Amino acid sequence: MSSLDLYNALSQVTRPTGGGAVGYATAAADAARAGTARRASVAALLGSRGGGGGAAGGGGPAPTGGGYSPQGNPRGVGLSTIVAPNGERVTVASNYAGKFSGLLRDLWNAGYHFKSVGGYNYRNIAGTNTLSKHATGEAIDIDPGANPVSYGAHATTYFNPNVVLPILKRYGLDWGYLWSGKRDPMHFSTGG
Repeated sequence: MSSLDLYNALSQVTRPTGGGAVGYATAAADAARAGTARRASVAALLGSRGGGGGAAGGGGPAPTGGGYSPQGNPRGVGLSTIVAPNGERVTVASNYAGKFSGLLRDLWNAGYHFKSVGGYNYRNIAGTNTLSKHATGEAIDIDPGANPVSYGAHATTYFNPNVVLPILKRYGLDWGYLWSGKRDPMHFSTGG
């Protein structure tokens, strides 16, 4: 583990209390339906002006940072740790914590009992100089060994699109399985 990873893990993770992350995720979802992912990020960052908390109540502190940035998130600011149904702790952008938590819960309840989930990882998209959405906590990977990246029309995955697509629509998330060229069925991320 690098010193930057240790620093992120120990000192820079913001964990909203109460339902705060749900409130920010709801604001982001509302903005996403109205327009672009960029507007969704702005709405999520400003979400606390209306009291925050969403249906879960409680409010909580506004996340510091988060949202997609071409500079990424090298210090891990604006991140929250969610607990997947398999007990694994996953670090994601605070303003999308409710969406990712809901996605993981709904996939689990649909019978996908995954073993591995990864989230925030300050890195580039493989083979490029472009930061990944993992670098901002806006993406998760589920069971990479069982859902590997592939090139072309066919992708190997245990996910059934007829089950997964309605769940993704519910949370306004994107799925790497749907990409053309490079297909990445382990990858779930914010739109845009």
